[in-house]
Amino acid sequence: MPSCISRSDCIEHHPAELSTQIGDALLAVLDPDVELRADRVAVEISASRRELGAPPLAPEVRGAPAVAATFNGRAGGERPALVDGAVGAAWAPGGQPRAIFRIWVARGKIVELDLIAEPERLGQLDVELLDE
Repeated sequence: MPSCISRSDCIEHHPAELSTQIGDALLAVLDPDVELRADRVAVEISASRRELGAPPLAPEVRGAPAVAATFNGRAGGERPALVDGAVGAAWAPGGQPRAIFRIWVARGKIVELDLIAEPERLGQLDVELLDE
């Protein structure tokens, strides 16, 4: 891990090293047959940020290497959350969830991820943001 004062310092000053380490760590916890599903709004947000260097996001991504690659360059503002009482993560600037990751784990590995950014769906979820 690069020498950092804080997580935001790592993100700002060491993005390449942090991205590689996050990708490697993510591969270690993903099931080989993991599936990532992103809703329409999440895909559109990603597409709108391509000019800023955001990697492309497909509505469905399968397999550990492909899912890990999808997250390459996206590390940043997510924080742990309980989503309907289960493990998840949230991108919640100012404490307001704008995108939610629902995460399913089996046999100690992540087997499914849903990325939800559609406002109607977000409003239907019980999201508890946890301390970082």
